[in-house]
Amino acid sequence: MKKYKITVLVLFVIGFVLMIGSALISKQNLKHDKRSNTECLTDQRVFDYADKLTSSEEKSLEDVIAEYEDKIGADIVVVTINNEQAQDMFDTYWSDTYYAEFEAIKAVATAMCDQNRFGWENWEYDPSSNRSTSDGYVPSDSIVIAANYEAGDVWMSTSGTRVRARISDSKASSLTEAGGKYLRSDAEKGFTVMIEECKWRRNSCITVVYICSGYSMCGSLLYHQYVKEGGQGYNYIKYICKWKCRASGSS
Repeated sequence: MKKYKITVLVLFVIGFVLMIGSALISKQNLKHDKRSNTECLTDQRVFDYADKLTSSEEKSLEDVIAEYEDKIGADIVVVTINNEQAQDMFDTYWSDTYYAEFEAIKAVATAMCDQNRFGWENWEYDPSSNRSTSDGYVPSDSIVIAANYEAGDVWMSTSGTRVRARISDSKASSLTEAGGKYLRSDAEKGFTVMIEECKWRRNSCITVVYICSGYSMCGSLLYHQYVKEGGQGYNYIKYICKWKCRASGSS
């Protein structure tokens, strides 16, 4: 019995030390300096191509983004789009082309980040990094939320060390779930919920995920019936709110 108690105590101490160490590492990763990205091509953060927001709602959302960008230390971008726009602008969502689930909306989000060089700092050129994109640059901290109301897809794409320390795969899914249920009835509220909860949702442990591109894990939520058909009712969460997490670029 005595040996058992000692073993339990030792395991408790080890667990406590690991928890404190993880918290300290996470806290260190979340620190940030003033934004230093001089290569970003635009100051715009809301791209309402699908016309789901009024002018005042866009302005309100831009204000929310500005506040939370400074708190988080990352560029935050919102995109609404439909199939035809996605075809013209990003060469995706073609009706005669097969896409794995969420691959089309993921392409929209990552292309928005790549084309505009969103990120808190300048992108570093490091073609040897397994986080680099096709041009050899490593994306800095950003969060891009893209929603296709016609197809019913929404994707949260994240990149950068601080953002990955703050938002894990499961946390990204929670964020898109929390805001996704409002996107049909109140787009501004839906996106605001996702953005505001980014501040508080952090990893509680050290997570290691393999990389296949410069963009980190992406949480996504399929709300096809709710958005496209205006579905309502108690069965929303059970039958409509299906979300998936993809790990495509964290380390």
